[in-house]
Amino acid sequence: MSHSPVKMMLDVAFGRHQTGTRAGAPDTVVLHGVAEAAVAWWMAHRPSDWSLEQHLADPAVNCKSDQERQLAYSVAQWLSTKK
Repeated sequence: MSHSPVKMMLDVAFGRHQTGTRAGAPDTVVLHGVAEAAVAWWMAHRPSDWSLEQHLADPAVNCKSDQERQLAYSVAQWLSTKK
């Protein structure tokens, strides 16, 4: 059973995937963790034979819900601004 993207992002952001937690961490650290988790989730949904450019052109491939599609488009937009 796969976890929801939001749960995975929060687990990474708050250090629940590691020993201990980052409770009380500055917002920027927490948000950076959320962004890293969102990118990891999005990359896991990319077809194995696709390049990053192909995935950026169709960021919601393999997304099933409206929330997943919204997150996928947000991640792609954020990554596009970092290029």
